[in-house]
This record gives sequence, structure tokens and C-alpha cells, in this order.
Amino acid sequence: MSSWSNWSSAFVALVNLVAPPTCPGCHAPTPLEQAGALTPVLCVSCADGIARCGPQLCQTCGLPQPVALARCSACLPDPVFRRAWCLGALPPTPGGVDRPRDQWQGHSGRPHGEEEDLLRHLVHAMKFGGRRAVAIALGSILAEEAALIFPLSTYAAVVPVPLHPTRLVGRGYNQSYLLARAVARRHGVPIAPVLRRTRRTEAQSSLPLEQRRLNLVDSVDVLVGTRWQPGSQVLLVDDVLTTGWTARTCAAALMASGVDSVDVLCVARTLLAGGSQAPDNPGGLPSLWMGSAGHEGAAYTPRSNVLAGTHGNASMGLPIGIDLGTSNSVVSVIRDGQPLVIADEEGNHTHPSVVWFAWGDRVQGEGILVGNRARRQVVLAPDGAVFSAKRLIGRTIDSEEVRKARELVPYEIVEGPHRDLRIRVHRQVYPLAEISAYVLRYLKGLAESYLKEPVTQAVITVPAYFNDNQRQATRDAGRIAGLDVLRIVNEPTAAALAYGLGQSKDEHIAVYDLGGGTFDISVLKIMGDVFEVVSTAGDTYLGGDDFDAALVDHLMGQMQPSSQSAVKASAGARLRIRRAAEDAKKKLSTDHETVISIPTLFTDSSGKERNFKSKLSRIEYNQLVFPLVKRTFAVCDEAIRAAGLTPERITGVVMVGGMTRSLIIREAVESYFGRKPEAGVDPDEVVSVGAAIQAANLGLALSGNQGNGSLLIDVTPQSLGIATAGGFVETIIERNTAIPVGEARNFTTSWDDQSEVKIEVYQGEGRMASENEKLGEFVLENLPKAARGELKIEVSFDIDANGIVHVSAEDNMTRRAQSIRVEASAGLTDQEVEDLKFENREDSEGQEPAVLDESTQDDGGQEEISPA
Repeated sequence: MSSWSNWSSAFVALVNLVAPPTCPGCHAPTPLEQAGALTPVLCVSCADGIARCGPQLCQTCGLPQPVALARCSACLPDPVFRRAWCLGALPPTPGGVDRPRDQWQGHSGRPHGEEEDLLRHLVHAMKFGGRRAVAIALGSILAEEAALIFPLSTYAAVVPVPLHPTRLVGRGYNQSYLLARAVARRHGVPIAPVLRRTRRTEAQSSLPLEQRRLNLVDSVDVLVGTRWQPGSQVLLVDDVLTTGWTARTCAAALMASGVDSVDVLCVARTLLAGGSQAPDNPGGLPSLWMGSAGHEGAAYTPRSNVLAGTHGNASMGLPIGIDLGTSNSVVSVIRDGQPLVIADEEGNHTHPSVVWFAWGDRVQGEGILVGNRARRQVVLAPDGAVFSAKRLIGRTIDSEEVRKARELVPYEIVEGPHRDLRIRVHRQVYPLAEISAYVLRYLKGLAESYLKEPVTQAVITVPAYFNDNQRQATRDAGRIAGLDVLRIVNEPTAAALAYGLGQSKDEHIAVYDLGGGTFDISVLKIMGDVFEVVSTAGDTYLGGDDFDAALVDHLMGQMQPSSQSAVKASAGARLRIRRAAEDAKKKLSTDHETVISIPTLFTDSSGKERNFKSKLSRIEYNQLVFPLVKRTFAVCDEAIRAAGLTPERITGVVMVGGMTRSLIIREAVESYFGRKPEAGVDPDEVVSVGAAIQAANLGLALSGNQGNGSLLIDVTPQSLGIATAGGFVETIIERNTAIPVGEARNFTTSWDDQSEVKIEVYQGEGRMASENEKLGEFVLENLPKAARGELKIEVSFDIDANGIVHVSAEDNMTRRAQSIRVEASAGLTDQEVEDLKFENREDSEGQEPAVLDESTQDDGGQEEISPA
């Protein structure tokens, strides 16, 4: 059996990176200095010496055990579990009232040793600090150790224990899910999150033991439709076992659903503190155990005094920062001066921007799923799924993006009454802003659940190259979701704010942002607390979806024509091959070759289920996507040239967006700039953290307090102008002009006695109106009679800090003026936004629709199709 000491060095580094301990005496950081060192309980200046003990032995059989396991699996009989095993056993946590020793089965009662100290720290960082990285790392260790205890290849599935009863119920998994996933992936066993809470159960730690047992009985069941083969064995994974009654309840539910036997695997068995505190807020714990939930990237930790006192307005709660992405979204908040990335119930910090409708009737949000639960339904019930809506927002029906999207998505794209795009699902039509609003409301709900207070204010990010139509549509989505949108911020700018806050040196940085649907690059000059965007460029038709589409085309090209037709005719088949392409893309960042296997891709005309299988090497993949990678650097050339720089003069490169995890992207960026991208910046989370920092600053300013003093100077990404005679565009505000900004220009009439003039507003770099995006129009009426060219009309443009355009026009004779915010030519009216607000609706997940589960699908009777 491998020893815990084999993992000490890696865990010491992990602790120092994501959860450095602090001295409870002076609160100074006390990092671990060497492999196997004791977790410092007190720093050097406060230490008074603490006794330690050596390796632990099994109380019953006397054999050495990893860490401090008090009883090995052979000595731990249980009426429900066939086998139970943990990585280590921990004594009571500091504070609270300990339960009697005889109520802790197998606890040795000895002083805890150095490995126990390290394990204790990691368990608390994971369980109470929300440390996703720790859970994943512990899962890897657990997977290796479990292989020595359990015959993992014999299990039908690895099943995580559902969410802790003191949190929201029925919506997923937390650390247990991450641990189970690590074990399942390591050993190629399916993961089956089929358990759910059937009711809320009150906080357990202050209750008598018998009352805890009664509360947990029958509090878990198995999802309807879950099927097991005869004789199935299941491995149940939990993070920490205390009384073990939650695991017993889960095991009983699994066996009632047809499972033959259940084994239990956990990180530790421990005595949590008693007393009046709930397990997720243990009383009396020193600061050593309390991490900053959800924040892992030290590279964008602000200085300790930067955001001190960010407690928000008492009546409105803390403002949040939202990265509303094409594929995934992230929500963050600044609390007590520290950025926190908020996880869902499964422990995920990124939340799929997917909405799934169980049926078409829009009745108080019934039957609607958002996030990871929605994503799991996409392949199983594609006709109710809406995703990649961000690529369509603010566009018109005749745009190139809409034509491409119709080939990839299962939903119908239709034109609304204002030339805006809408989605038809189950015969119900939804504006795109409403789809985004469902995602925003879900993120708002996660924040409220975590903060335990209402959330009403947010900063939302958009791609830097979004035009005015798209920015207004995003703002409308926030209003529909019940949010006061404090600011619309460009994604690269938010990332730079998160990266650069607290940096002492002046530098030029490039933010390379390749997300699911768009690509942006911004060049910024950072001077202390001043963040000035020098230039920006982008391509709103280029993102991870396009990389997936290139791979899908390659796979489709390997099929026979009849198979290609069958896949194109089936929304489910198109989504299955798309997901397989996405998974292969991710694997090829670490593997040189992958096998793409799609069970039940489609059913042929004879009723047979057909599978697909193909090999793909990293070299082949790189050749397929190289034209797309090359397109990003054409945009980089444009931005860097506009900034008056060269790639060599860029002193830092920040990578943003899930696609930047791809090996080909990282290598290409390093080659282009001649330097490695900044390490330690999480590309998925950095934009949301920056938005949260800006939200905290704005929230403090609105409440009369002073923020951190940072100044954010952004630019307009595209030129703005109006149409003139002959179909040309007269530019009034040039691209890369710092905002907010105002400019004015005089124009005149085209003929004698002209009584009105139509002002058509365009955005873009083309000389002709037809080459640009029309933002809107308005008419200045009742002009005085005058000869052609005599009347002067002053047209003024103002762009606010959100990038929203306001235009006014005035004639110089009557001084009659008309001033408007440019209404998007393809968008919702203010009245429609008000009508769509969710304020009087029930929660969009208030009633649980029937959900299918991939783990229950039967693969029998299928035939495989091979590349042509």
C-alpha cells in the first residue's frame, strides 16, 4: 500500500498555492517550507512548541495505515456497506464540543500527527473554503489509493453523495462530485450523479445524534428512470464521513433502486465541532482553516488594502461581476476585500450558458433548467435546448452568423417584430435577451445563495468588439433578470483590471481573449492604478465554436453520404458529434492522439442504432484549425499596429477564455509575442473577477464611499458616424477613442426647403453605409425653409462609459433639437423589457422537470459506422 508521505511534497506545494495557512496569533502568512513539514499552527514568533506523534496503526489488526486511518477496511464492519475506506481519520476540529470517543467508530484517541495536520488543512480548505483545486487534487490521490483497496474495474458506476443538506437541495453535487469524477476518470468507470435530496434538512451539528439520524432517514432518492444491470456494484464517494448516516441513506436508496452492493470511499472520517454552528460554518475554528471560497489564482489577488471595506449598500447587498460567455459564464464578488468566484452546487466555477425547456408553456418559469443541469439534457433532449445565444444577440436575420448557426443548433431562429432575432422552442418564441436573462438570473441566484442576501447590482462584461446593438441587448437582459446593470465592461479590460491591480511596475500588456464565440485583443497601458486601453480589435465570428465546427466537418467527411444525411437530419446526432468534437479538442491539449467514440450517433432507416469511431492525432487537429489560429493573429497585428507598438514591446500577455487552454493556442501566442503568457491567471475566471472589482468600486461610489482609486479608461472599439448623400458614411468618432467621449459635426440640407432630415447612425470602418452596422435612425422634423446648403445642422455623438451611444441633432436657426439614445435597430422596446422582467415570477427552477440521465442509456443492439 502506498504511503501518504509519497504525496506530502505535492500537497505542501498545493497548500502554499491555493490555501496558505495563517497564524491565528498575528494572522501573518505561514507557508509550508518543505515536504512533510508540519502545517504551522503558529508562526515562528508566536510558537510555543506542539507535541506530535508518529505513524498510525490499525487498532484491531495492528497493520500500518496511510495517514492515521484508525481502522482498515477489513476491520470496519457495517450493516449496509460491503467495504468502507478513507484516506485518513482526523480527530475533532478545534472549537465546539467534542462528541464522546466511543461514538466515533475506530478513532484511536491519539494526538494527531504531522500528516493528519496536513490532511486536516486540506479537508477544511476543500470543504469550508470551497477550494476546487484542493478537491480535484485530493480526488487524484484518492483515485490512486482506492485502486489498492477496491476492484475499481468491477463497478457499474461511481456515484457521488448529493449536496450537503444544509445547502440548497436537489440541484447537484459539491466536493463529493469532484472527488467522484477524479476517481471515475482515472479508472475509466462511468460517473452517475443519480442521487438527489428529496427535502431540505436543517443544519445538523447542533442536534442530538439520534435527531440527526432521524432527519437523514429517507432524505435521498434515485432519479426516476435510473436502471441498473443485475448484480451491479457501485462505489459511493463522499468527502468526509462524520456519523456515516448520510452515506448509509444514499447506499440504502441505491440498493432499493436495484444495486446489488455498495462500497464507500471518502477522504476522511472526522469528528466535526459540535456546538451551535452548522458544519459549513464551524464555530471557533482558527483562521488557518478558513479559506477564501472560490478564489484560486494568486496572480490576480488584489493588495490587502485595495478593496478594504467593500461591504456594499446595506439595502442592495454586494454588487457582483458577471462574465456572460458564449459557452460558459462566471459570477464573482468582492467580499471583505477579496475576490470570490462563486461555485454552483457541484463545485463548478464555470456555468454553461445553456437554457433547457422541458415544455413550451411559459408559466412562471416552470420546466426550465440552466447551467450544468441544462447542459446534461442537451444531447438527451435537444429539442428543448438553447445554447450559444450570445453569438446571435444584437444581430439581424440576414447576417452571416445566423446562416452558420442554423446548421449547428437544434432550435429555430426567427425574426422578431423589430428585425431582432428570436428563438422558437416547443412552439414558444423567446427574445434572445430573455434567453440571456435566464442565465443571468441563475447566476444572480447562485450569488444570493452564497452571500445569504439579495443581489440587485451587477457589472456585466461583453466582447470588446461588440457593437452598440449587442451592448444594449446585453443590458436589456440584465434588466429582465432583475439586475441594475452598473456598467457594461469589455472582457479584455476586465481581465487586465484583475491581472494588473496591485502591480507596482508600469507596463504594456496584451489581453488575448479567445472564448466560445468571439475573439478580442486589447492592448493596455498600466500605470499604477490607471488602466488605459490603448487599442482594441476583434472578430465576433471567431471562437471555440468555430474550432468545434471545423472538427465536426472533418468527422462528417469520414462518413458515407447516407450517414452524413442521417446526422444532418437529426438534431440529437448533430449535438452528439459536436460534443464529441469538443471533448476531443480538449484531450489533444495533453494527448498526442485520441479516439473519438460516439455510441448511438443516429438510428438508420432500418431502425438500427449506429455508432461512430475514429482516431485523431494532435498533428491532424492542428492542421484543421491552423487557419482559425492564423485569423486571431491578423487581428493581433491590427491592434498592436493601432497602439503604435510591436509584439516585442509587449511586456505581459494575459490569456482569457476557455480556448486559450488549448496547446496550439498557447504555443502560437508564445511564438507571436516572443514570451510565455502570464502564469497563474485562470482564463475562465479572470474576466469575472475583474468585473467584480469594477462592481465593488462602482458600488462604493454609489453609496458615497471611496473605492480603491483605480481609474479605468476604455475605448470605443469601432468608429461611429452617420450616413450622408451618395450612401457614404461620415465618421464622427474614430475607433480606439477613449470613452466617455462627445464629438459634434455640422451638416447641411441636400435640397431647397427641405423640411426634415433623417439621421442614420452607423458603426464600423467601411466608407460606404452598406459596409457597416446600422445602429438606428431618427428624424429631425419641422425644419425652417431655407435654400440648399444654408441651414446648418449640428449632429452630436456621446458615448457613455458603457459604450452606449447617444445622439442629438439641432438646427442653427430655430435651435430646435432632438436628443435620443440610439435605439437598436434590432432589439426590444423599453416596454417589452418591462413586460419580460422576472420580478413577479417564481424561480426558473422552482419545479423540477423530468430529467434523463446519460448513465442510464442502454447501448445494446448497436452497430458501428467507420470512416468512409
